[in-house]
Amino acid sequence: AVNFGLEIAQHEWILLLNPDTRLQNNAVEICLEAARQWPTPADVIGCSHQDRDGAFQTAAFPKASWPGPLAALANQPLAHPLMRRLAPASLAEKLPETSRQQQTLTHPTDAVQGSFLLTRREAARAIGGFDDDYFLYCEELDFCRRLGEVGGIVLFCAEAQVTHGGIARHESGARQQQAALSEDLFVWKWKGARG
Repeated sequence: AVNFGLEIAQHEWILLLNPDTRLQNNAVEICLEAARQWPTPADVIGCSHQDRDGAFQTAAFPKASWPGPLAALANQPLAHPLMRRLAPASLAEKLPETSRQQQTLTHPTDAVQGSFLLTRREAARAIGGFDDDYFLYCEELDFCRRLGEVGGIVLFCAEAQVTHGGIARHESGARQQQAALSEDLFVWKWKGARG
């Protein structure tokens, strides 16, 4: 459905917004203004996220925080406890404290949260939109990764904010399973299939 929307859209910027995400403080306008002021033209813009209770949610993802072979191994039930103990340093980028520090200022990043994602229509079309192989998780990482490979710029706007509600992946076994499958697919596509 997102790719169909990208095809028929007429405006320069397209907002992808999850149904459980609520805009705060003129988030769209603040993001677009940040893009206008940024020295390098941005192709994707994301913003700060909080949950319904006001707690911080990670919304900017440097490559160091992306799923990799260790994360894929850690997704396997028997290896999970061992990997979490053996590789804590490699998982540090995923810690909320690290994410909070990285998300206090507007800055270029490698990917942003897909629950609020502003993208230039032409940039999205140029890379073929979103990969239909993904369902529910990691599709924005894949999209931003492909965009970055062709020189696209992803900007995180700290001043704009949204509230992102719904069921957290840790609250649902089915969502945890889907997240693990999507992370494994991401790792296979970017690490396994391409060498």
